[in-house]
Amino acid sequence: MRILFTLLLFTSSVFAANFTKGEGKFRSQKDDSHDFVKKQLIHEGYKSIISKELEKMELNKDVFWKKYQEQLDEKFAEIEKDLSEKLQISDKTSAKDRQEFLNDLRLKKLNYQIQFGNLNTAITHFVIKKISRSPKYPNSRYIRMEGSVNPTILSKIYYKFVAGEKRSDYGSLFLNIDYQLDNTTYTELGIENENEFSTVITDKWIDWFSKNKPVNIANVEVLSSENKSKYDEYQKLPSEKMLTNIPEVFINSLLLDIEVKIVRKKFDKRKNEYEFLYEGAGYLKDLQTNKIAEVYDFNSEVKTYHVGEGVNLANIIVNHVYRMALGAFPQIVTSMKNITNFSSVQRVVATDFSNMYKVMTLVEMIQNKGIKYSVKAHIDAIGKNRAEIVIYYDGKITDLKGILNSLRSAKKDISYDVIDTGNILSIKFNKIATSEKTVI
Repeated sequence: MRILFTLLLFTSSVFAANFTKGEGKFRSQKDDSHDFVKKQLIHEGYKSIISKELEKMELNKDVFWKKYQEQLDEKFAEIEKDLSEKLQISDKTSAKDRQEFLNDLRLKKLNYQIQFGNLNTAITHFVIKKISRSPKYPNSRYIRMEGSVNPTILSKIYYKFVAGEKRSDYGSLFLNIDYQLDNTTYTELGIENENEFSTVITDKWIDWFSKNKPVNIANVEVLSSENKSKYDEYQKLPSEKMLTNIPEVFINSLLLDIEVKIVRKKFDKRKNEYEFLYEGAGYLKDLQTNKIAEVYDFNSEVKTYHVGEGVNLANIIVNHVYRMALGAFPQIVTSMKNITNFSSVQRVVATDFSNMYKVMTLVEMIQNKGIKYSVKAHIDAIGKNRAEIVIYYDGKITDLKGILNSLRSAKKDISYDVIDTGNILSIKFNKIATSEKTVI
């Protein structure tokens, strides 16, 4: 029996404003020109509009601005170094010359900042509503504006900073779907070809993701048997070897694994009435690192159907399975947008810690310190006074060593030595001396 896929579509008129409101402020100085101040205010307004758009797009604006600022600070350091060398600034430089240097440096930084990252290219049009200054503090300038944003350009800017330049080649979303029947058969459902049942649902899901996928995914397809074999072999590798041995087809790609279960609970032959239980779950995995990004649970439902003349039970079940998972798909797309990409992975062995709290605190500190390199860390194995920490990051081993060394005495109750033997990176916790007061 041929399965006809039919859906009830509900339409509504949706009106959205073309403009997003933004605001900004800038502290000017005495000799700043009107044009200079205006450009700085517009730039601040751009940033406000972009923050709001990133929230609408369900992208992580906090991570974006942290990475943006860190990269901008690096450029600022280069500008300061070049200008300092050019003007031969030293400890012997006079106060007047040093002040001129600082004034010149400020202008160079601010002029560079307004074009850094090409944020303006994401704003297709803007209107200034008001520019004002504080009556009490005349150097405090303010702007209110509205702008329209190109989401495609903004997405590219976002992933350039968050994911890094190396992710210019986007990957695929692979779907691996397992349909399970319990206490019923395809024949009972009026389905002659099992593949026809699964294909008609899967094709519709692929079509949905193809239309709604984020910019960091170029292609959506079923995980073929050939790729499934490659995936199974890939799973056998230790985590620290996965990044360097990933099959080419899985580079920058994600796997959405879904399981759907259809259980026949009852069948009343006299009424020709069926009762089915629908259950489903899934997870999204980053194939680059083999890390599960998020787990999804589809709402289980019990449905009763009276199968009268002209009623196609197979069509009813197919449509319900399709809609059951569809409710979770927007959340899955959000997870796909916020997948953090990594270029390196390192296993670090921690020893001589007095309690697990110290190791857990260290993992948190590493992640917070390493946001520039998209650091993600987790405890992979625990033994007696020994723990193995797997750290994923977007950078070089020297970057990770720099993070670990910078945290050696970051908290008074945590102190350690970094032991680098070339092949193994270890952390040896130091005993913290506790002072005791003598009561006389």
